[in-house]
Amino acid sequence: LHTAYRRQRQMCIRDRTSDVPAYCELYDMQGRVIQRNPLNKSILNQSISLPANMVDGEYFVRFVIDNVIVDKPIIVRH
Repeated sequence: LHTAYRRQRQMCIRDRTSDVPAYCELYDMQGRVIQRNPLNKSILNQSISLPANMVDGEYFVRFVIDNVIVDKPIIVRH
């Protein structure tokens, strides 16, 4: 049931035609926002640009789409 609900929710988000609150935020591991970018309607194939002055370390990206929040950890190595 959980998997079916999640799949349906993903489809609803993907198939929306109206504007929804959608953005991504880049955080350092202390929880400070480094950057915030709006996302457009075609969120599934969208990439984000990281700031050029980022130092090596661990960060996370938070995607917020119609009040659904997904956090993804990232590691920056130069």
